[in-house]
Amino acid sequence: MKYLLNNCEYTKEELLVLCKDKQKSSSGWEVDLYSFILQWFDDKDYVVGQTSGTTGTPKRMKLYKSRMKLSAKRTVEYLQLKPQDIALLSLSANYIAGKMMIVRAFEYGLNLIIIEPSMKALSTFNGLIDFAALVPYQVNDLLQNDLNVLSNIKTLIIGGAEVSEQLIADLQAVSTICYATYGMTETLSHIALKQLNGKNPEKYYKVLEGITISQDNRGCLQVVAYDEELLVTNDIVNIISHDTFEWIGRYDNIINSGGIKFIPEQIEVKIKHLIPQRFIISSKSDEKLGNCIILIIEGEEYDTGELQNRLEETLSKYEIPKEITFKEHLKVTSSGKIIR
Repeated sequence: MKYLLNNCEYTKEELLVLCKDKQKSSSGWEVDLYSFILQWFDDKDYVVGQTSGTTGTPKRMKLYKSRMKLSAKRTVEYLQLKPQDIALLSLSANYIAGKMMIVRAFEYGLNLIIIEPSMKALSTFNGLIDFAALVPYQVNDLLQNDLNVLSNIKTLIIGGAEVSEQLIADLQAVSTICYATYGMTETLSHIALKQLNGKNPEKYYKVLEGITISQDNRGCLQVVAYDEELLVTNDIVNIISHDTFEWIGRYDNIINSGGIKFIPEQIEVKIKHLIPQRFIISSKSDEKLGNCIILIIEGEEYDTGELQNRLEETLSKYEIPKEITFKEHLKVTSSGKIIR
């Protein structure tokens, strides 16, 4: 079997020699890349990965190669990718999204083009791409500054953080077919996709073939993706059918205020058109209510009198934030997801 990397064809032996040489002379993101390729071809039945740290301290875990191959198969078949299609890797191989791009390419004969996982590298890349994976902040930057680069991508999956309504609206004007992804390290990248633009945009996530979904007694998504092993998530969902669901929010973000439970993501959707800056709905301790809802806005402080009026017009009585505060920067993960 031959492997395509940066438009060059290698046997397995040649690829291993290349990676060993590159590993010695590289640093940073390239070390992660070549180290993963060497792990992929070693005699172990697993590689070591780590979670993103969105809801806690990142943890290392075994990622079984047989499952990674099955994950790759599901994506390649769903998106109808073909041998020698050009796939762009512009994500860190230290995380599952980057690892799985490599696995898809090697297992299905895609021509993997590797660039540094940075905005600078993306903005200078001008080749045609059949398939790419980016995080929302990369897509936003391309829409604002390098639309030609984005237009050169035929099929794009977007993951790592929530895709905003504004980003979805902006994507309606591009020819690239874009999908939002649902997944995590534990599911070996995405197990569901939602087309965002083109002739057939979708409202709900559609699970890939062989994935079974259900809900627990909290209303959170349960997934069987590999070997009948049940994975219970903290994602609150509406299950529409046996293979489609709507993501609502995170169970661990629920705010209990005065005995009423609020999902902050639902409130955020209602008020997103009122606040141009990045923001979150959160809570703070309150003597009467236990916790009260607050609004935290990123950036410089400004007079919120008009905003308060609009919030009162838009939200129900108990959803209205009791306080509006400002933070210079909201903490985010490497993919741009806000750390609540």
